[in-house]
Amino acid sequence: MKKKLDSLAFDDYDKNAYKTGEDALASYAADGNKDSAATAYDAYKSVLNKALLALAGRERKAALEAKKAADSVKAGVSQKDAYAQAADAFKRADASYVARETEAAYKDYQSAKDAFNALYKQVSEKRAAALAAISRAKQKSDASSEFAASADASSPLGDGAVSGIEAEDAVLLEADELANPDDAVIDVNAGETAQAASAEADAAIAAEDAANGAAGTAGAQSAQEAQ
Repeated sequence: MKKKLDSLAFDDYDKNAYKTGEDALASYAADGNKDSAATAYDAYKSVLNKALLALAGRERKAALEAKKAADSVKAGVSQKDAYAQAADAFKRADASYVARETEAAYKDYQSAKDAFNALYKQVSEKRAAALAAISRAKQKSDASSEFAASADASSPLGDGAVSGIEAEDAVLLEADELANPDDAVIDVNAGETAQAASAEADAAIAAEDAANGAAGTAGAQSAQEAQ
């Protein structure tokens, strides 16, 4: 647990708890008392959980922003399965977050964020390609229309029906009744679990910001006193 904390540089999240862990670990090294080892582990774990609460909370917000982007290009319609999997990862993260399984929550929020961002990129690129193709087709159509107008001026067809050309009001295809794409949007921020996770994320982020602000103030005061 100490190695994990040190590798992530999380010791600043709760310096007092981290020091408790350091002292208990030193005691265990000296006397081999398993109670000291347990105290060290619990202290380090509390620091990790506090850090991950804030980190997972921020990752939750990032995942929601990524989902908003994916929804803006109707990813739930064109990439239904991948979109549903991303939404499931987010909901799974909420459940873990409320249960204080913060490491699992962080990983699933991150997975959901990455999936929604990938969906947004894929659909945006396909949409851009489709729009470019439509633009090229329109240019060709405009050129054909200009040619037809020129031909009609030199050799008009008249008002009668022409073999091989449909009437202007002819129905060539069945009417296509498209479903509302908004119905494909999965609301991941609804329900008691989601609301609880949202409230806890806001609280954890606020606590982290307050701690960072206090640390910054204390550091400035120490520097002023030293001067």
